[in-house]
Amino acid sequence: MTYEPKNIQSASTLRTKHRLGSQRFAPGIPRYISPPPSSNKDTATTVLDANMEASAGNADDFLELTRESLENGDGLYAPGEDPFASMRNEMTRSDMGEPIDDHALDEAAEEFLHIPETSEIHTTSVTWSGQFTITAPGYIVSQLVTKRATLIDSTSPTENDLPTLDSFLLPSQDLNLCKFYEVRDLVIAVPAFKPTQQFARLVAEDEDESFRTFVQYLSHKEQAALLPAVQKNQLLGYLFILPPSASNLLTALGSTSHSDQPPCLVVALVFLIAGSPPPRSRSVIPLQPREKLSQVANMHTELAYRFALCVTALPEHVLRYTLNHPSVVWSGATKDDLDTAHLRCALSKSRQGIIDAAGAGSKAGTVFIHVRALPFVHSLPDIVELRSRPEVRFYSYGTHPSVPPKRWGHRPIFLLGGIVTFSVAALTGDPWGLLRTIRRIAAHPLWECYLLPQIFGLALRLNEQREDSGMEELGDSGLPLALDRILDAVLEGQVALLCAPGSDPAEYLLKHLWSICRQDREQLLPIFRTDKDNLLERCRAACDAAFPDPAASFETAAEVVRADVRRMQTQPLLVETYRRYVVIDVGSNDQQDGIEWQDIGRFSFNDALDSSE
Repeated sequence: MTYEPKNIQSASTLRTKHRLGSQRFAPGIPRYISPPPSSNKDTATTVLDANMEASAGNADDFLELTRESLENGDGLYAPGEDPFASMRNEMTRSDMGEPIDDHALDEAAEEFLHIPETSEIHTTSVTWSGQFTITAPGYIVSQLVTKRATLIDSTSPTENDLPTLDSFLLPSQDLNLCKFYEVRDLVIAVPAFKPTQQFARLVAEDEDESFRTFVQYLSHKEQAALLPAVQKNQLLGYLFILPPSASNLLTALGSTSHSDQPPCLVVALVFLIAGSPPPRSRSVIPLQPREKLSQVANMHTELAYRFALCVTALPEHVLRYTLNHPSVVWSGATKDDLDTAHLRCALSKSRQGIIDAAGAGSKAGTVFIHVRALPFVHSLPDIVELRSRPEVRFYSYGTHPSVPPKRWGHRPIFLLGGIVTFSVAALTGDPWGLLRTIRRIAAHPLWECYLLPQIFGLALRLNEQREDSGMEELGDSGLPLALDRILDAVLEGQVALLCAPGSDPAEYLLKHLWSICRQDREQLLPIFRTDKDNLLERCRAACDAAFPDPAASFETAAEVVRADVRRMQTQPLLVETYRRYVVIDVGSNDQQDGIEWQDIGRFSFNDALDSSE
């Protein structure tokens, strides 16, 4: 039973209604009782025993009179009769002591009836359970996390006059999260709230795997969710929903460590401080000397730097590397946009600084390329030299409407290995050297090579024209046999016969096509061999469509190869995997067009496999 101050009667009420010592409050007890002398314990005991015997005798007489009255059908007392006259006659005024003061008697009554004043305590435990969903920013349809989530292990509220968790999480209401914030930002906002009202844990039944993945995602991203705590259309506070790994935020909210087994989310109910946010000092800052004003400027610079780090989200290992290596920031535009400005600010504390893209081929250690500039990355100065240096790291950054959102932000590009294709001069000038190069590339785990169908068809047409011209020296070079061996390499999966797609579909997997040729060559080989003649006809048809005059098409063929390699190095799946894009030619070392042209006898991987050959 809960007692409240309103249930306790005041002393004035007791004096007027039920005064202690009155006959109405306690019939049969005299109003005035002489207190026993405190100095003599035996005397007090004797007086007390005598009073008890007298009271016992009076009780027997009262019961006898009551029995007789009931048998005779009379009332307990005759009209006008004083039932306590006999008791008063037995005691005289001289037998009584001094009367007890009414004020002292009232204090004794209040002390006797005193009950501690306690507020009502909510003892109802939080037993919410329901469906748990999230709504990603920019989406309308919610995604189900778990069909049954339960709130358990709720703590006692810190303030009993404030609502508890069960006031905001109704049994018939599902839980949907749609706004997520950085934990470090929420830590700063905690002083705007009162001490945490209540903690609880949100768990999923049967250890749902999707719920576990969501908890791990929040822990990895260091994020937490907020739900407004609203009653009667008034915002009272928020529900913090955070992973147990967010120790900084838990400490700021006043919680000790929470167990993460089974996987759970911590729910904290906090209320806003009444009124405006915590007041800030608005005192006028007096004019400071010049040297102190420089400190204010440094503070603004530091704030801009911290903000740029949050926006760019550069990993710590990238910042450490750029600290001691010069960086190139290339947006492909004449004027820096907001993404580029933030990146330059985030790299402003580098000891080596940011250098110009022009002339950075032998100096730069890190190259940042805007996502909108990837389609014309061949325009980046010294791109060939930069990609040929293994210590240079490439990253994409920024956002743009023409790029899918999943490829926005900081992403490593141009990682390892490369892709190689061949010019018509290499096919007809040194076919056996080209075949050896194909086999070297096929044995390397990080490199791939391909042939353009129209280029291979052009080599076939040139070979046919030479045979028709009756030049015997062409037959001695073994070109027909070499081309046949190259076609066998295509059928065996050592070199792909394809070209870069004209569009930029993300699901176009050139790498996947090559892996199929390597893994399932035994199953695919009979199919290709049965259709070998058809494959040759397709190459000849592609040549006829691209080069009406094969004999005068060497320069046009070089442009076709250059354009195809440029498209190849802009494919998203290849940009994130392969580093170098090479054209094997005869006697060429041209790097001015953003494409690496290598002589067939000088091509190297620039790694440990070069020395092992």
